[in-house]
Amino acid sequence: MTQRGPFLFLIVLLIAAGIGTAAYRNQEMRVPFLPGVQLAVWEIEARIRYEAPDGPSQVFLTLPPDQDGFRSVSETGASSGFGFEVEEVRSQRRAHWTKRDARGEQTLFYKLRFVEDPDYSVPAQPPGRSSQPIWDEPYETAAEQILEVATPISADQRTLAQQLIKTMNLTPISQNVSLLRERYNAPQLLERLLLTAAVPARTVEVLELEDGRRRQSLRTYVQVWDGDRWYLFNPATGPVVEGDHLLLWNTSTPAVLDVIGGSSSRVRFSMIAQTRPMLALAETGSSFSLDNLPIAEQGMFKLIMLLPIGALVVVF
Repeated sequence: MTQRGPFLFLIVLLIAAGIGTAAYRNQEMRVPFLPGVQLAVWEIEARIRYEAPDGPSQVFLTLPPDQDGFRSVSETGASSGFGFEVEEVRSQRRAHWTKRDARGEQTLFYKLRFVEDPDYSVPAQPPGRSSQPIWDEPYETAAEQILEVATPISADQRTLAQQLIKTMNLTPISQNVSLLRERYNAPQLLERLLLTAAVPARTVEVLELEDGRRRQSLRTYVQVWDGDRWYLFNPATGPVVEGDHLLLWNTSTPAVLDVIGGSSSRVRFSMIAQTRPMLALAETGSSFSLDNLPIAEQGMFKLIMLLPIGALVVVF
């Protein structure tokens, strides 16, 4: 039994190393434990068009942040005759196109691929300091009266947002809501009411994912912070439930599209959904893979990786 001790210890060590490697590849690289696992892949194309005078121009497109349920696989942006780079300022990523001499209508493209992965999650970013909005009369009085009715029948930040949405969409519309809607659209009004009630809230831009849709624009929703995460609300219907296929595109101050040296700018989105094997997506999204190396280097690395196995066989 004593002679078998080191051998059994080595076997247990190898089994533990194999299980640990498999678990690491599953958590970090999303490599499935079993073959045949399929995931939905969304291919999204942003098409930018604008009119450029005879002169230099720059185009900035805000890129979507990391979010729960969607894992970025790849992204590319290129247009003939333009310089291109992806820059990050204060944790906000933006695609940046530049051209010295732009004239007439210009068309730019940016393509992204997202995997719909329910197990993918990112740490929630808590809100910063937010100051209460300033109201002019008679809007301040109308906002206070709406909050006086909605606050007592709510229990927390989320239920307060639900009660405010219900009040804003009542039929017939109340005088206070009608007065405020003359000056503010629904997302702005909901955000201002929540901030007035000391509830962290912000307006965000989302993309509604639907297979085969073309020339779609972003929609404005409202996010509410409730202690541990952000919750998304549609100002027309209420809280957004999981499975609504909404991709969060912009959560910060910079506009989605900013053009310097151009006019009549617009961005539209097209999308298509496909089903791909999870293993293939994991290999595509991996930062290092033998398949990414030239063929000659692949053969060399495979030979090097076999050397420890050969040495182990010789030892036995």
